[in-house]
Formats: sequence, C-alpha cells, structure tokens
Amino acid sequence: MSPMRSANAQRTSRSKSSPRAHNGPSLKYLIIAVVAALVFVLVYRRVRPYLQLIQKVVNTLNQEPTERGRTTSQAEHKLVRCVNCGTWVPSDKATRIGSTIYCSTECLEKRSASNDRKLAG
Repeated sequence: MSPMRSANAQRTSRSKSSPRAHNGPSLKYLIIAVVAALVFVLVYRRVRPYLQLIQKVVNTLNQEPTERGRTTSQAEHKLVRCVNCGTWVPSDKATRIGSTIYCSTECLEKRSASNDRKLAG
C-alpha cells in the first residue's frame, strides 16, 4: 500500500465517523435552548405578580378622574331613615326587620324596650 492510499483510507474512515461529530453542535444548541427556556419560565413566575401590580396601577392612572371616584355603586350611597330615632344611615349599614329599618341594633333594642313598657303599663 502506498502512502497516498493509506491517507485516503484514513480520510474515508474519518468521514464515516463525522455524522457523530455533526450531531454534537446541534445537540449542544438544543440543550442551551432548553436551559434558557427553563430560566425564562422560572424568572417569569417570580416577576409575574409585580407585572400584574404595575398593570393595575397603569390602568388606574389611565382612567378618567371621574371614573376613579366612582368605585362604589349607587346602592351603597342610598340613605334610609331609622324608624326609632330618625337618623339617616347608608342602606348597606342599616338593620332591617321586615320592612322596618333601624340605624343599629341598639336602636332596635331601645324600640323593643319602649314597646314592652307600653304594653305593661
């Protein structure tokens, strides 16, 4: 065998093993991509609550000033009058017994005590 033929034989034997060398860099990039994706997911999960808070603040600031003040409904601002003492209270804080409205449980107890006195005497 001449030196030229032995060199050609070595080249062909190297070229047969080269597909394995070709898979190495693509596998390396795949592993890097997977690690980068995992890092992104972990960082995003930690930062997400802060991003949501910033989004709420920005949405609040972008609202018109008249909309910011109207966070409660009209029903919460409706006033009703206590049957016993005549005090006006918000309807959501009033004590109701049937259709009768009282400003507090104390007022209700006073009313029932005065009714007991009328019946007794």
